[in-house]
Amino acid sequence: MRACELALVLAVDVSASISSGEYALQMQGLADALDDPVIAHALVKGQTALTLVQWSGVSEQDVSIPWQRILTQQDVDEFARTTQELHRKWRNGFTAIGSMLDFAAPLYLAVPDCRRLVLDVSGDGIINAGVPTRAARDMLIAKGVTINGIAIDRRGDTVNQYFRSDIIGGADAFVIPTRGYADYVLSIREKLFRELIEPVS
Repeated sequence: MRACELALVLAVDVSASISSGEYALQMQGLADALDDPVIAHALVKGQTALTLVQWSGVSEQDVSIPWQRILTQQDVDEFARTTQELHRKWRNGFTAIGSMLDFAAPLYLAVPDCRRLVLDVSGDGIINAGVPTRAARDMLIAKGVTINGIAIDRRGDTVNQYFRSDIIGGADAFVIPTRGYADYVLSIREKLFRELIEPVS
């Protein structure tokens, strides 16, 4: 077994469409999901590598929590606490999803021993700035990265459809649609469960 089963980039939308309350709910929801006993056990068992990126406009991407190897329950607790307390980087930016995908690509060079490479994208809008999404997505897939998503649709199905057509891809990729931030906590837990709860070989 490799030292690391999964390298997971958590990419959180902090563009202008995200209110302060919605930002707090994203971070609290992620922290709560990490603290779930089943998910925490899987993170430790797989010696998971985690990092968190905040993203918005063309040049607005930030590694807000650097790569951390999850080797103990204490590591889980620390990552969850840091997530919950994380300062928001931007508030009024555009939605440059393709630029975020380009930014994420070289991050995996720091975790060469991890068997699976996954990028999680959460967002509530479609691209309105930056490089085209599909080209950036295809480049990541070619590097062996799976892109999963949480598509936050307040009304209709526009964001979900966009995620399916232009963002997600790679081995066993999926998107979880959610009808608003009230459902986000359950959605992030479901997403992590699907990514982590599998036999570690």
